[in-house]
Amino acid sequence: MGFYTLLTAFLLSLQIGNVLAMDRCPKQGQMAEEDKKLLLNKLRISKTGQQLLNDYEKRYQTSGGLKSLSLYWSSVSYSQITNESSKGRSLASVDVKADQDRLGPEICVYLSKSLPEIENVADLAHELTHATRLSIQFLQGHVKNADEFVKTRLEASGGEADAFSMECQLKHEILGQWDALCKPYVREDHIDQSLIVTDFYNGKLSASLTGESYPVLLKRQFQSTHF
Repeated sequence: MGFYTLLTAFLLSLQIGNVLAMDRCPKQGQMAEEDKKLLLNKLRISKTGQQLLNDYEKRYQTSGGLKSLSLYWSSVSYSQITNESSKGRSLASVDVKADQDRLGPEICVYLSKSLPEIENVADLAHELTHATRLSIQFLQGHVKNADEFVKTRLEASGGEADAFSMECQLKHEILGQWDALCKPYVREDHIDQSLIVTDFYNGKLSASLTGESYPVLLKRQFQSTHF
């Protein structure tokens, strides 16, 4: 995400894995269609952004592809996924085998309106990385314990380090240079995700709203929502 909203995606969801207990994103408050088109077109400028959109269309093709992506302006950037199978049930009661190949029909992405346009585009890329690369089981909230939750959210394909790397790559492609937040993690003109992971664990990259290190924040999130 952008420098001022370095917060784990899906943080504000009420259940593990950002699964909502409703089957549609809220209609009220959705971003104007012209704003959504502008952001999507900005994504398409870069190779990384276009690939994310292609991956999204593929993973969510049964839900209508990009029609299933709802965007909102907010005070902080995060995203949530709807899930018909969890409607009225806790995630602990969801049948993994029955639901492991299905995701909810919509993705709700909230972007910080106070940030510059390039940061909103980068934040959207960050959220789409989670939505397209994290495993379906993890997106549905199927994790064994807090340690697995933290490790997956930080290190797995589609996790925080991967999403951070993707937003940096996208900004580099659009701006033609590495910005101040990304530059410390560049090695031989590429983002080194291992350096990002290290700084997530040691607290150098922390959640901006709380100041906590990611492992502490994520464990607390797991504990407060695991039922």
